[in-house]
Formats: sequence, C-alpha cells, structure tokens
Amino acid sequence: MYQKKLDPEMDLNEYFDSGDYSVVPMGKLLLPSGKLVASDPLYHLEYGNVPPFSKRVPRGQFLTEVAVAQVEDGEPLYAAARILFSDRPAVRYQLALRPGEHVSELAADEIYGLPVESGLACFCDEKTARLFAVFCAQWRQDHPGKNLYDDYFAFFFARSARKCPGAQRPEGSFLNWHLPDVKENVVLFDSGFGNGVYPAYWGFDEEGKVVSLVLQMISPAELEDEEE
Repeated sequence: MYQKKLDPEMDLNEYFDSGDYSVVPMGKLLLPSGKLVASDPLYHLEYGNVPPFSKRVPRGQFLTEVAVAQVEDGEPLYAAARILFSDRPAVRYQLALRPGEHVSELAADEIYGLPVESGLACFCDEKTARLFAVFCAQWRQDHPGKNLYDDYFAFFFARSARKCPGAQRPEGSFLNWHLPDVKENVVLFDSGFGNGVYPAYWGFDEEGKVVSLVLQMISPAELEDEEE
C-alpha cells in the first residue's frame, strides 16, 4: 500500500525519452551544499521557510531540463522538469520526501508534493534559498509598493524568452537567475497548468544510486484533456 504511494503512476522517462515532448535545457544549477530545494519561488521560497528534500545529492553544478508539450493553437506547457546528477539512465523512480513526511500518514487521495500558488516553481540549493529570502526582503524594503515579479523578475523572464523563443511564452517561461554578486543561482519555470501540488521523484540507476530528480506537473492524460 505504502509502496504504491512512493511510486509514480507512469514511467517518468516518457517525458524526456519518448519524443512526444520537446526537451529544453534551462542551464546548470549550482548545489554547493547538496541539499536540494524545490519550491514556489514567489510564495514560499522568498520567506525562507522551505526545507530541502531529505536525501542529499552530490555537490556541484548539474544540468536542468524541462519537457515541453506543444498544444495546438496554444502556448508551450511545461509537463515536467528535472535535474540530472549523472549521465546514467534512471531505471526506477521514488517519491522525494522532506523531513517529517511519511507516506503512512497520507489519505488515499493525497500525495506529498510542491505546492504552487504563483504559477512558478523552482530548483535551488538550501544555501541559495536562504540567500534568496534575504534578497527578496531587501528588495521589498528598497521598493515599497512594488511587485517582485512585475517590477523585477518580469524583465529577466522576457530576456530569457528572447534567447530561447520556441519553448517559452513571449513574456518568458523559464529563467536561470543568479543572485547579484554571488555565484549561487535559482532555476525558475512555469508550473504546468499553474497552481497546484506537484510531486517530485528521485531517479535511481541500476546500482541504486540517485541520478536525477523529476518534478511531474502535467500527466499525459491531463494533456489529452487539454487538447480536446
């Protein structure tokens, strides 16, 4: 019963290997501590209260990618995003948990995941998350009455869209953003259809080593409903 909660309902490799989606690189992410955070950047991360996943990952810089679905007469939809820690393929996936999360406590229709309320998700290191919260607090103090997205991040998202126009909305759908004057960065991207709760899964190779993390945002069934 509990194992079913830990396993994804589909083969997550389908997003990146089937050819049904455009796989777009979002650049590399620096993980100086090996403590990975996935969060809504403008609703949770900016207040500094998001714990990292329980499992540690290697330190270093790692490629991030997004699987993009092109809906007829519509804008690109981001179905899944991932971080690659190795070039070895994932042969199985398991739900990524944070401290204090136990699948035995979930109801039948519940799952742990990333809550999104701003329409954006992001990946970053725990150290970077703390720096991001400090940046946001200082920005709001320096710009009273201004909106952090509209008056700051929108410019950078639009610039990102100009650099990679085929896989983004005109106003921008992903951004590899570096904090001012430091090397740490945050990878921000559209979250599926918008707000919701999105599960993340560790990818393991044949030896049981972590090789990736996939954030699932739109299932193939949901995409079919959107196209009808």
